Amino acid sequence: MGLLSGCTCSADAVETVPLSNVVVIKSNKNREKDKATSHAAAIEEKKKKKQALSRHRTFEWIKELSHASYVDDA
Repeated sequence: MGLLSGCTCSADAVETVPLSNVVVIKSNKNREKDKATSHAAAIEEKKKKKQALSRHRTFEWIKELSHASYVDDA
């Protein structure tokens, strides 16, 4: 005996919903917010890379200064 063997449903028992009653809500705020967030993250990442490069240059410059000022007494 099947699960629905006693069911005598027909296609008339199902109510169809007209498409005019369906409301589609689109939200641009979320997309705009996501774009702004990703843009801000990209700018922040760019700043971090620039700062890392600047620190590296400063370190190399200081290292050169320390080597240039070293006097060998030998």
